[in-house]
Amino acid sequence: MATVFGDGVAAIANDLRARLSDRGESYAQGVTVATRTPSDREPHNGPTPLVVVSQDGPGTIQQAANARTVIRLAVWHATDDDAHDLAALCHGLATDHRGPVVRAVLPGTSAVRATDPDTGEPMAWATVRALLAPRVV
Repeated sequence: MATVFGDGVAAIANDLRARLSDRGESYAQGVTVATRTPSDREPHNGPTPLVVVSQDGPGTIQQAANARTVIRLAVWHATDDDAHDLAALCHGLATDHRGPVVRAVLPGTSAVRATDPDTGEPMAWATVRALLAPRVV
């Protein structure tokens, strides 16, 4: 028997995708949630808004009972304010996530304004710390 841990990035991305589709805030309308930046994406022509959920560095495992990973929520949007507000919303929604793969999510870095160094587009990012549930196989 072995202990394995699921994909916290996929679990949080799927949860954000479902929960953001029901939001009424203008900055959340038409959002795309992905686990990597689409290869066909060109600057300023979409998809905007875009949320990319990714693992921020290696995770750790404690005594085969718990794994921890930092998850980055990177957001691109039409304006600085919208990017910040959507990153803050994603941070809040992600910290509320619980499921069979992710047993708990703790706040990490709150929304930080940024500019995409490659495209000049407004963006923001935040992080959460996900605690992953073990599964014995």
